[in-house]
Amino acid sequence: MYVLLLSSIAVLFVPRAFPLLLHEIVGTVLFCVVLFHIYIFRDYFHYKQPKSFTSFYKNLLILLTAVSFCIVIISGIGISHYLFSAIDLGSGRIYHQLHAGSVFLFLIFAFMHAGFYFDRFFALISDALGKKAKLAIICALYFIAANALPLIFSYEFFDKITFNQSFSFFDDKRSVWLYIVDNFSIGIFFALLSYNIYRLLLTLDIKRIRKQQNDI
Repeated sequence: MYVLLLSSIAVLFVPRAFPLLLHEIVGTVLFCVVLFHIYIFRDYFHYKQPKSFTSFYKNLLILLTAVSFCIVIISGIGISHYLFSAIDLGSGRIYHQLHAGSVFLFLIFAFMHAGFYFDRFFALISDALGKKAKLAIICALYFIAANALPLIFSYEFFDKITFNQSFSFFDDKRSVWLYIVDNFSIGIFFALLSYNIYRLLLTLDIKRIRKQQNDI
Protein backbone atom coordinates (compact mmCIF):
# COMPACT_ATOMS: atom_id res chain seq x y z
CA MET A 1 0.00 0.00 0.00
CA TYR A 2 2.76 2.45 0.91
CA VAL A 3 4.71 1.56 -2.23
CA LEU A 4 1.58 2.30 -4.28
CA LEU A 5 1.09 5.61 -2.46
CA LEU A 6 4.67 6.77 -3.05
CA SER A 7 4.89 5.57 -6.66
CA SER A 8 1.55 7.09 -7.66
CA ILE A 9 2.41 10.42 -6.02
CA ALA A 10 5.77 10.41 -7.85
CA VAL A 11 3.98 10.02 -11.20
CA LEU A 12 1.25 12.54 -10.41
CA PHE A 13 3.64 15.33 -9.45
CA VAL A 14 5.27 15.39 -12.88
CA PRO A 15 2.07 15.56 -14.99
CA ARG A 16 3.58 16.95 -18.18
CA ALA A 17 6.07 14.10 -18.42
CA PHE A 18 3.31 11.50 -18.82
CA PRO A 19 0.15 11.26 -20.98
CA LEU A 20 -2.84 13.05 -19.44
CA LEU A 21 -4.90 9.85 -19.54
CA LEU A 22 -2.23 8.07 -17.46
CA HIS A 23 -2.28 10.99 -15.02
CA GLU A 24 -6.04 10.60 -14.54
CA ILE A 25 -5.80 6.81 -14.19
CA VAL A 26 -3.02 7.04 -11.59
CA GLY A 27 -4.97 9.76 -9.77
CA THR A 28 -7.99 7.46 -9.59
CA VAL A 29 -5.78 4.61 -8.35
CA LEU A 30 -4.36 6.90 -5.67
CA PHE A 31 -7.90 7.79 -4.57
CA CYS A 32 -8.72 4.08 -4.20
CA VAL A 33 -5.49 3.37 -2.30
CA VAL A 34 -6.23 6.23 0.12
CA LEU A 35 -9.73 4.85 0.70
CA PHE A 36 -8.17 1.43 1.38
CA HIS A 37 -5.70 3.08 3.78
CA ILE A 38 -8.62 4.69 5.65
CA TYR A 39 -10.49 1.37 5.73
CA ILE A 40 -7.50 -0.49 7.22
CA PHE A 41 -7.15 2.06 10.01
CA ARG A 42 -10.88 2.64 10.48
CA ASP A 43 -10.68 1.59 14.14
CA TYR A 44 -8.73 4.79 14.83
CA PHE A 45 -11.89 6.84 14.25
CA HIS A 46 -13.72 4.85 16.94
CA TYR A 47 -10.93 5.19 19.47
CA LYS A 48 -11.37 7.96 22.02
CA GLN A 49 -7.92 9.42 22.52
CA PRO A 50 -6.97 11.17 25.77
CA LYS A 51 -6.58 14.91 25.38
CA SER A 52 -2.95 15.72 24.69
CA PHE A 53 -0.77 17.93 22.51
CA THR A 54 0.24 14.95 20.37
CA SER A 55 -3.34 13.73 19.80
CA PHE A 56 -4.44 17.26 18.82
CA TYR A 57 -1.51 17.55 16.42
CA LYS A 58 -2.15 14.12 14.92
CA ASN A 59 -5.86 14.80 14.38
CA LEU A 60 -5.13 18.24 12.91
CA LEU A 61 -2.78 16.70 10.34
CA ILE A 62 -5.38 14.07 9.42
CA LEU A 63 -7.95 16.83 8.91
CA LEU A 64 -5.63 19.01 6.79
CA THR A 65 -4.55 16.00 4.70
CA ALA A 66 -8.19 14.99 4.15
CA VAL A 67 -9.33 18.51 3.19
CA SER A 68 -6.44 19.07 0.76
CA PHE A 69 -6.98 15.62 -0.78
CA CYS A 70 -10.71 16.31 -1.26
CA ILE A 71 -9.84 19.56 -3.07
CA VAL A 72 -7.36 17.65 -5.25
CA ILE A 73 -10.03 15.10 -6.20
CA ILE A 74 -12.83 17.62 -6.85
CA SER A 75 -10.60 19.97 -8.85
CA GLY A 76 -9.17 16.98 -10.74
CA ILE A 77 -12.66 15.94 -11.78
CA GLY A 78 -13.34 19.55 -12.79
CA ILE A 79 -10.43 19.58 -15.28
CA SER A 80 -10.69 15.96 -16.40
CA HIS A 81 -10.40 15.38 -20.17
CA TYR A 82 -10.98 11.63 -20.18
CA LEU A 83 -12.29 9.61 -17.24
CA PHE A 84 -14.61 12.25 -15.77
CA SER A 85 -15.11 14.58 -18.75
CA ALA A 86 -18.87 13.95 -18.68
CA ILE A 87 -19.08 15.62 -15.26
CA ASP A 88 -19.45 19.39 -15.64
CA LEU A 89 -18.43 21.32 -12.51
CA GLY A 90 -18.18 24.77 -14.10
CA SER A 91 -15.21 26.96 -15.03
CA GLY A 92 -12.08 24.89 -15.70
CA ARG A 93 -9.70 27.79 -15.00
CA ILE A 94 -10.67 27.93 -11.33
CA TYR A 95 -10.19 24.17 -10.99
CA HIS A 96 -6.77 24.37 -12.64
CA GLN A 97 -5.61 26.86 -9.98
CA LEU A 98 -7.18 24.83 -7.18
CA HIS A 99 -5.60 21.63 -8.48
CA ALA A 100 -2.11 23.11 -8.87
CA GLY A 101 -2.13 24.49 -5.32
CA SER A 102 -3.94 21.70 -3.49
CA VAL A 103 -1.64 18.94 -4.79
CA PHE A 104 1.35 20.62 -3.13
CA LEU A 105 -0.58 21.25 0.07
CA PHE A 106 -1.56 17.57 0.02
CA LEU A 107 2.10 16.64 -0.48
CA ILE A 108 3.05 18.72 2.57
CA PHE A 109 0.28 17.50 4.88
CA ALA A 110 0.49 13.85 3.76
CA PHE A 111 4.23 13.68 4.48
CA MET A 112 3.76 15.54 7.76
CA HIS A 113 1.16 12.94 8.65
CA ALA A 114 3.68 10.21 7.78
CA GLY A 115 6.36 11.96 9.85
CA PHE A 116 4.23 11.41 12.93
CA TYR A 117 5.08 7.69 12.64
CA PHE A 118 8.81 8.01 11.99
CA ASP A 119 9.53 6.82 15.54
CA ARG A 120 7.99 3.45 14.65
CA PHE A 121 9.86 3.37 11.34
CA PHE A 122 13.21 4.09 13.04
CA ALA A 123 12.48 1.45 15.70
CA LEU A 124 11.80 -1.16 13.00
CA ILE A 125 15.04 -0.26 11.21
CA SER A 126 16.97 -0.46 14.47
CA ASP A 127 15.51 -3.88 15.33
CA ALA A 128 16.07 -5.30 11.85
CA LEU A 129 19.41 -3.76 10.88
CA GLY A 130 20.89 -2.34 14.06
CA LYS A 131 21.46 1.11 15.54
CA LYS A 132 24.21 2.02 13.07
CA ALA A 133 21.87 1.42 10.12
CA LYS A 134 19.20 3.49 11.85
CA LEU A 135 21.65 6.37 12.31
CA ALA A 136 22.80 6.09 8.68
CA ILE A 137 19.19 6.24 7.42
CA ILE A 138 18.38 9.23 9.63
CA CYS A 139 21.46 11.07 8.30
CA ALA A 140 20.47 10.17 4.73
CA LEU A 141 16.95 11.53 5.27
CA TYR A 142 18.29 14.83 6.59
CA PHE A 143 20.66 15.00 3.61
CA ILE A 144 17.68 14.49 1.26
CA ALA A 145 15.68 17.11 3.14
CA ALA A 146 18.52 19.63 2.72
CA ASN A 147 17.94 19.47 -1.04
CA ALA A 148 14.43 20.85 -0.43
CA LEU A 149 15.53 24.09 1.24
CA PRO A 150 16.18 26.13 -1.94
CA LEU A 151 12.98 24.69 -3.45
CA ILE A 152 10.75 25.59 -0.50
CA PHE A 153 12.03 29.16 -0.33
CA SER A 154 11.55 29.75 -4.05
CA TYR A 155 8.91 31.94 -5.71
CA GLU A 156 7.61 28.94 -7.63
CA PHE A 157 6.84 26.90 -4.52
CA PHE A 158 5.20 29.84 -2.74
CA ASP A 159 3.25 30.49 -5.92
CA LYS A 160 1.81 26.99 -6.00
CA ILE A 161 0.75 26.72 -2.36
CA THR A 162 -1.00 30.11 -2.61
CA PHE A 163 -2.97 28.93 -5.69
CA ASN A 164 -1.18 31.31 -8.03
CA GLN A 165 0.45 29.99 -11.20
CA SER A 166 2.12 33.15 -12.46
CA PHE A 167 5.66 31.95 -11.62
CA SER A 168 5.10 28.24 -12.13
CA PHE A 169 6.90 26.54 -14.99
CA PHE A 170 8.04 23.15 -16.23
CA ASP A 171 11.44 22.70 -17.86
CA ASP A 172 10.92 20.08 -20.59
CA LYS A 173 14.70 19.62 -20.96
CA ARG A 174 15.16 18.68 -17.32
CA SER A 175 15.10 15.02 -16.33
CA VAL A 176 11.81 13.71 -14.99
CA TRP A 177 13.75 11.92 -12.27
CA LEU A 178 15.13 15.24 -11.02
CA TYR A 179 11.58 16.56 -10.60
CA ILE A 180 10.63 13.40 -8.72
CA VAL A 181 13.70 13.72 -6.46
CA ASP A 182 12.86 17.38 -5.78
CA ASN A 183 9.28 16.60 -4.81
CA PHE A 184 10.41 13.65 -2.70
CA SER A 185 12.94 15.93 -0.96
CA ILE A 186 10.18 18.41 -0.15
CA GLY A 187 8.08 15.60 1.28
CA ILE A 188 10.94 14.28 3.42
CA PHE A 189 11.67 17.80 4.68
CA PHE A 190 8.12 18.24 5.96
CA ALA A 191 8.03 14.67 7.31
CA LEU A 192 11.16 15.33 9.40
CA LEU A 193 9.77 18.70 10.47
CA SER A 194 6.61 16.98 11.65
CA TYR A 195 8.64 14.24 13.36
CA ASN A 196 10.55 16.82 15.40
CA ILE A 197 7.36 18.74 16.24
CA TYR A 198 5.85 15.44 17.42
CA ARG A 199 8.84 14.71 19.67
CA LEU A 200 8.62 18.20 21.16
CA LEU A 201 4.88 17.82 21.83
CA LEU A 202 5.46 14.35 23.28
CA THR A 203 8.00 15.81 25.70
CA LEU A 204 5.46 18.46 26.74
CA ASP A 205 2.80 15.77 27.26
CA ILE A 206 5.14 13.71 29.44
CA LYS A 207 6.00 16.76 31.55
CA ARG A 208 2.30 17.62 31.90
CA ILE A 209 1.40 14.07 32.99
CA ARG A 210 4.24 13.97 35.52
CA LYS A 211 3.15 17.33 36.92
CA GLN A 212 -0.41 16.07 37.29
CA GLN A 213 0.84 12.94 39.07
CA ASN A 214 2.98 15.01 41.43
CA ASP A 215 0.01 17.27 42.21
CA ILE A 216 -2.04 14.20 43.13
